[in-house]
Parts: sequence; C-alpha cells; structure tokens
Amino acid sequence: MEAPSTIPAPPATRTSPRQVPLWAVRARGAGVPYLLSLPAILLIAMLLVSLWGLVAMSLGADGPSGSPTLDNYAKAIGDSYYRGIFWVSLQLAAWTTVFCAIFGYPVAYYMHCATPAVRRFILIILVVVSFSDYVLRMYGLILTIGRNGLINQVLLASGLVGAPVKMMYSQLGVVIGMVMGNIVFMILAIGSSLERLDNSLPSAAALLGANRMQTFARITLPLSMPGVLAGAAIVFLLAMASYMTPAMLGAGFVKMIGNLIYEQGIAMFDMPFAAAISMIVLTFSIALIALLNLVLDRFGRRFGAR
Repeated sequence: MEAPSTIPAPPATRTSPRQVPLWAVRARGAGVPYLLSLPAILLIAMLLVSLWGLVAMSLGADGPSGSPTLDNYAKAIGDSYYRGIFWVSLQLAAWTTVFCAIFGYPVAYYMHCATPAVRRFILIILVVVSFSDYVLRMYGLILTIGRNGLINQVLLASGLVGAPVKMMYSQLGVVIGMVMGNIVFMILAIGSSLERLDNSLPSAAALLGANRMQTFARITLPLSMPGVLAGAAIVFLLAMASYMTPAMLGAGFVKMIGNLIYEQGIAMFDMPFAAAISMIVLTFSIALIALLNLVLDRFGRRFGAR
C-alpha cells in the first residue's frame, strides 16, 4: 500500500500596503506649514497691535474731540533740548560703532585664520560673555575705569599721569561701556562674512605676486564689507537706544534717547510724548536698515554680497 503523497502548501503571498492617492497625501500635509508658522503669525500680530497702540498714543488726543495731533512730534523735533539729546545719542552711537569695528575686525579675522579648536574656544568665550548679566558686566567695568579703578591705578603707578583720568560719568565712559557690551555682535557679523569667503583666493593672489597685506587690502577687506556693514547697523541701533549703560556709567551726566524715553514715560507720566520719541527712533531705525539694503544692492557685486 502506497504512502499518501503530501500536497505542497501554496506559497505565502505578501500583502502589499494600501496605496494612498497622491492628492490625499498632499491634502494631509497642506496644513502643516500653516500650523508650524502659527506661533510666528501670533508674534507678528502682537507686534503690529503694539505698534498700532504706540502710534495712537503718540498722536494723543486733541481735547474732548479725540482727534489726532502732531504736537508731540513737533515738541520732540522743535525743542533744542531734545534735539541735543538726539544729537548726543547719534554721536555716541557712531563712536561706538567705529570702535567696535576697529577692535572687532582683528578678532574676527584671527578666528577666521585660526585652527578649528582655537576658533571654537574663542566662540565659546564670546557666547558666555554675551549671555552673562549685563548689569554685572557694567559693574565690573566700573571697577576697571573708575577713579580708583585698575586703569587709573596702573597709570598713576607708571607715572604717565599725575591725577586720575576721568572716565566715569562722562561720554568717554559711556562709549567704553557700549563698546564692551556690543562688540560681540560686530565680531560675529564679520566672522560670518569671512567664513563665506573662498579659501583659494589668497593662494591665487599670492600666485599673482601679492603679499599678505595687499591680499587683505584688496581681497579680504572688500569681500568682508557686507559683514562690517551688517555689524555696524546692529551695533549702531543698539547703542543709540541704549538705556542701562548711560544710566550706570553716565549717572545722569550723560543722557541718551533711551533715558529720555524712560524719564518722560515713567518719571514724568507723559506717555504720549514718550511714544512719539519712540516712533521717531523706530522710523530712523527702519530708514537706516533700508539705506543699508540699498548700499548692499548698489555695491553688491563689488563687495561680494551677491
């Protein structure tokens, strides 16, 4: 009697996943960008509402009719006292920008030429300094540039001066404080511009007979000008609206726009006038940024911004 033959089992069929139409996939992901941009939209909406409130407050109310008036703007522009504060703020901000560029460019250039380990070390120091408490930095600066500070002690001990140099409660001290507080932004802006340069350009210049100074003056410096201009705009705007530095290092002897806004809005309770001064500063800042973009667009090919 023959053994029954085994019947082979049918091969297992692999079930294919369900095919989703392409239009359904697109429909599912259509709302993702809007959902991700919702926080930014909310922040922009809050900013616009705040700006509208600032504009309405700066226009004030002309009596019981509630009609807007430009008296606050006329007062801020027409009074010589307030014009003087604006002029001092522009001067100190300009000097701060110049010194930040002078002292910040060598640091950024050294970071560009240094090894990655040294570059990371300097970057960590800059980040730690920039994120440290601003008030503590200003107090440390007071101990350095004060009448009995470290700098005056060294100058007196060396015999270079016969009396302490007055750096506190003056425009010089305010500029020193703003340079120390804002130079990090200049270094980072110039450093990011130098990082985008082609590393083969110095070698090509050397092959054409240029030395290191000529290479820097004719290639590196012009191509890094977008970073210098961007850092200058950031430092200038931050310095012009500075409040803490002139309040601590100027101590009332040096008054800038930020101190004027605080004085009018908080001490004098004249919020419409403080809002008008704020709108003037904001308009000036927007005009400066627009001018910077115009300069970069006009000379973009020459400076390497395109």
